[in-house]
Amino acid sequence: MREDRASATAEVIAASTLLLATDPTTAPLVAPGACALCEALLGDSARGRFLRGSIQCAWMRPVWHAIERMTHPGITRHYWLRKRWIEARVRTGLASGVRRVLVLGAGLDTLALRLAPSFPDVAWVEVDHPATQTAKRRALLKAGIPVPPTVRFVAADLAKNSHWPGEVGTEPGPVMVVLEGLLMYFSRDEVESLLVDRLPALAGGPMTVVFSYMVQWPQGRAGFRPSSRLVDTWLALKREPFRWLQPPELLPQWIASLGYSIVAHACPPFDIAPEQTSPSSAVLQGENLVEAVRMAQGADSADKQS
Repeated sequence: MREDRASATAEVIAASTLLLATDPTTAPLVAPGACALCEALLGDSARGRFLRGSIQCAWMRPVWHAIERMTHPGITRHYWLRKRWIEARVRTGLASGVRRVLVLGAGLDTLALRLAPSFPDVAWVEVDHPATQTAKRRALLKAGIPVPPTVRFVAADLAKNSHWPGEVGTEPGPVMVVLEGLLMYFSRDEVESLLVDRLPALAGGPMTVVFSYMVQWPQGRAGFRPSSRLVDTWLALKREPFRWLQPPELLPQWIASLGYSIVAHACPPFDIAPEQTSPSSAVLQGENLVEAVRMAQGADSADKQS
């Protein structure tokens, strides 16, 4: 990753929001306000502006749809099926008394920016790589979009830092942590350290985590199904494999061994309302979502199980 711009993955997901919004059959998946924010967030780099401009060009959109069909049909829809499920869980948490939301590895996600004005008594903290976060803040400034006063950006390399920057805070009260599309790039030991040691150190009260994970298929492989040889080859060339996989049937036992209990566990299409999906739409399998609450601290001594 270059030190002066957002990650390519973050920009692609933001661009997928614009692509979905141009199609009447998928536009209902995009949360209100997200499209305008993504347009602004893609304005910081030449790559982002190219993605934005090509999607806004009517004759280029079929090209992007063709590329999606050749790689992972339904991946753009998957991103927002995932985001809408996570947003629903966050809103439920807020209604139940959550007063602090931490979004780790936020990328160009718009959750905190969109919800903060409606929940002025909630503290929102985005923690992300300094390059992506600098690009995000710069793009908002260029577009003249003010950051809500309750949203705090904290720069940290989650893959390297063993201690949280002091700006993350440990305010009292219930906290919810969102880890979307992040944990699969960590090793199992790193994931368990994050859930058992690092995150609890930030909680000044009850803690709920919402995270996604890549499914380990029976043959031991990972990835979306139906699979794509093009994507598999590209990932192999970039040497960026998924490092943490989890068989879904073992997840309850594993998460309990870390001191958590499952509130919800969903696979695509994540129980999204039928009117927001099309029966003929491709649905990718391979990434599931979990909401779990941290149990009593006495559970910390439980033996870890894989």
